[in-house]
Amino acid sequence: MFKFILFIVITVLNFGCADKENNVNTLTAEETLIGNWNFFYVEPDCEEIWEFGADKDFKSTSLNEVVTGIYSLSEITEENGKLPIEIEIQNDNLQVDCRGNVSDDSGVKTNFLVEFPDQNTMHRYFNENTSLYLVLKRK
Repeated sequence: MFKFILFIVITVLNFGCADKENNVNTLTAEETLIGNWNFFYVEPDCEEIWEFGADKDFKSTSLNEVVTGIYSLSEITEENGKLPIEIEIQNDNLQVDCRGNVSDDSGVKTNFLVEFPDQNTMHRYFNENTSLYLVLKRK
């Protein structure tokens, strides 16, 4: 009887885990992107946070600098499997960022590629011709 109960428990656990694993891949790229992402500069010791809203709003906080704007993410992937994203900065508070820079980034548009190895990790590629990327983690 014990072996039968153990068999039932193991079977239920296996099917439960399989369902959760299958649901991980059902999110769209935009659903995965929405939320707060961060990365750390080693020199100086500083955290940068990127916030992507469901309403296409974007906010970046880097030391004292706060920039806000809008973003668009294509669901169509490049040949290499990466997703194009564009961020248009609309406002900049003109404070120092993690790199020690003070600049007005208002009106700047930037394009880059991202991929999501899992729901809690984003790779931000510097350009389409490189394998170098920045790793951001869900906050």
